[in-house]
Amino acid sequence: MRVYLIKHTGATIWQNMFFDREFTFSDNNKIHSGILFFRKKDAEAYLKTLEYKEFYKVVGATVDKSNFDNRRSS
Repeated sequence: MRVYLIKHTGATIWQNMFFDREFTFSDNNKIHSGILFFRKKDAEAYLKTLEYKEFYKVVGATVDKSNFDNRRSS
């Protein structure tokens, strides 16, 4: 499946993806979430709404089904 996401044009690792939300769980664990788009024109339309859009660009990615189980065994 092809998806599109918004990526930072700079070279820093943390800002490579545009993180839209931050979730905090009851045990104070925080995760960051990004937005994936299924159509490129939707991603470009969302990019136009950002304040500093000149620092970001739309890139495509392929999401494949994986048979690998990456859950931690504990």
